[in-house]
Formats: sequence, structure tokens, C-alpha cells
Amino acid sequence: MLKKISITALFTLLTATAGADFEPSLQSVSEAPAERPDMMPARPWAPAPFQAHYRAHYDGVPFSAKGRRILVRDDDGDLRFFSDLRMLLLQVEEEAIMRLGADGSLTPRSYVYRQRGLGGGRTRELDFDWEAGEVRRSGDKVRTHRLDAGDLDPVSWQLALRRDISRGGLAIGDSVEYAITDGGEPKIYTIELRGAESVELPCGIFETVMLERIFE
Repeated sequence: MLKKISITALFTLLTATAGADFEPSLQSVSEAPAERPDMMPARPWAPAPFQAHYRAHYDGVPFSAKGRRILVRDDDGDLRFFSDLRMLLLQVEEEAIMRLGADGSLTPRSYVYRQRGLGGGRTRELDFDWEAGEVRRSGDKVRTHRLDAGDLDPVSWQLALRRDISRGGLAIGDSVEYAITDGGEPKIYTIELRGAESVELPCGIFETVMLERIFE
């Protein structure tokens, strides 16, 4: 039996609101491109660097969280994607470095996860050795696992999803899959396109898409 959790993919918003705070909302949606994913050509794709700041809060609950998402391109052409989340008694940081192919493919090179707060801290590092065909994990656990073509780290899949959505080859109900490795056996993330929506915020109106991650 399938269980579904809704998530909002505000990709246009993230690239357009450098320095802006926003609170996205989940709503029903209606339209999307009609072209099938197997007809989508492997067009070149290169994300524009951005820096987005955001916050979340719950009405009637003394809880709030602040976060940042930063994408930069290094001098050697690699993409560096940084994300952090700060809330009461907890701070989580993630940073991934990946190679961008001419066709828009993403090849992870390294990934770091840091958690600090109540109960102490935890660090996890992944080193992707594509020549040897293995990913090495250090920090909280030490282990090595085989790498397969297309494997992504826990952050780079988000850019891969953004790439696949921005190419416009998905219709409502279509889904994409990504193999995400955390230094062990990859997990398959299945994301389904639910539609499109215009979201009005204090900084403007943005065209967004509604997605669902599907769990089996």
C-alpha cells in the first residue's frame, strides 16, 4: 500500500529570492506540461548560483526554524551546494560538492553532514571515488560501499530533481527516481509531479510545482 507525503518544490523561488524570507504554503494545483518523460531530450542544463534565506513557524506553537540554501560554482567548474537549518537546541549543516556534466548530469565528489545541539554532535563524511567505484564513509560510521552509475548523495538529488522539473518533460502523474547513497546500500527516492501553482508572497508571485515523495 502506498503512503504519500506532500512537499513543495519552489525551485523558481529559490533562485529568485536571494536574501528574501518566505513562508511557502501547500495548496491544490491543476496544470503541468503534457510531454512524456521518455520523450524528454538530454538538453544542457546549468543551474544559476543563488542564496536563499527562509523561515518556518507554526501558528499557536512556540517553535520556529531558520535556514539557508546556497549554490555556488567553484573555479574548477564544480558545484558546491550548502544547506543549514537552525532551530531551538539543534543545528544541522550539509555541504555537497559535485561535478556538472555537459548534459546536465551530476556526479557527487564529497558530502558532509554536521549536527550540533542537545545531546551532543555528529558528523558524517562521504568521499566518492568513481575510479575505484566505491564511496567511503567516515565520522559517525566507517564503511565502504560499491558505487553504481547515477548514484547521488543526500543533497545532490535535490538539484537533479530541479533539473528534471525545469526541462519541462513531465506530465501530471509522472514520476522520477533517484538512487541516494549514505555510504551504504542506495535508497530509491520516487517523486511524483502533482501539478503547478502560482504562489503569491510579499516579494512577488512565483510559478511553482507541487510534488509528492512516494513511499511503498
